[in-house]
Amino acid sequence: MAHRAISQERILRGTLQTAILKTLAMSRPLMVLEPRELDWVFQQLMDGAVPVLRPEQILFHMAIARFSNIKISHVQSLSQFQRGSDGGWVFDNGKLPPSVIKLSPEFSAYLERYLEWYAIDHHEPLAIAPAFPTNDGRLSYVPDALHYHLDEFCKRLADAARTCADQAISRAEGKFRTMTFTTIRRSTSFTCKAKRPEYQAQCYRRRVQRAR
Repeated sequence: MAHRAISQERILRGTLQTAILKTLAMSRPLMVLEPRELDWVFQQLMDGAVPVLRPEQILFHMAIARFSNIKISHVQSLSQFQRGSDGGWVFDNGKLPPSVIKLSPEFSAYLERYLEWYAIDHHEPLAIAPAFPTNDGRLSYVPDALHYHLDEFCKRLADAARTCADQAISRAEGKFRTMTFTTIRRSTSFTCKAKRPEYQAQCYRRRVQRAR
């Protein structure tokens, strides 16, 4: 009897927690960006439509968020990006035990664009050099500095969105103004498909947003 009572209590507790989480999701859903909105953001940088310092670094930073599951804190040196046995790009997280992540074609295209910006031959093994170099090229920006540059870009991006003729973009002005590395990553199922519970939670949040 005692075991049955404990089991029932756990079931009730789990049901209550689920109900609370659903209520929170409905009242304060997490912000996500639609693929079309992200496409517009990336295009603004590539076209130079929104003037900003270090556009290629910001673009590469966002590509890591959107097209990979790499932790930004693990990105220290360009040498971590390597060619795999099949010729495709992989990422070595540089930790112990080491973990090598196979990179998508979408991300690989942005990686090669980034290397070309710095006049680096991506057909050769990459040297040990800062992934996000400062002006003198000897040091790498810390994540906080990258977040600051992205934040400055988002302010100008939101201003551009407000006057955009595309109403779908102009309506997303608030999203762009508060966009971060985390919200970009949260907005794509590319990474979450490898993490089923997280992917399901993301789908649920989007259904709640559409129903509001």
